[in-house]
Amino acid sequence: MSHSPAALPTEIFAVRTPWGLKTFVNRGALTTFLTSNPDAEVLRAEIQFTPVDAAELTRPVRVYRVNLRYQTRRPNRTLEREIAGPAFEICTAKPFTLPRLVIEAAKRAYPEIPSGSWFVATRRVAADVEPWGSEGTSRQVKDFTPPTV
Repeated sequence: MSHSPAALPTEIFAVRTPWGLKTFVNRGALTTFLTSNPDAEVLRAEIQFTPVDAAELTRPVRVYRVNLRYQTRRPNRTLEREIAGPAFEICTAKPFTLPRLVIEAAKRAYPEIPSGSWFVATRRVAADVEPWGSEGTSRQVKDFTPPTV
């Protein structure tokens, strides 16, 4: 979504109060505030807009290595067994999506195991690995043999 620079404010006001700094971009709100706080110190700054390359503000795609744990539980939900599971490498610029992406990858690799049995054990940026895929792609880097029931 782009905005016309003419529609953006060209000045900002900062008011130093006993409890901290308060900022205003609207002169009406500033006037209302000053009627109840006449002794406040007001600072004014001009805003100058310059074009920015959006690529500077985006996170780079990195490769994350995520290790999973496999857990089985008894019918009363107490832990019965926990063993090391598979490991996946995932290309993403959004590390907060890693748990969802890795569990989806585990579901594709091991469809016979319920998705509730997988838990993220560790996640870290893979050392010295160049991104090999697009956002959200994954590959398995450590095998896992599901235990027999």
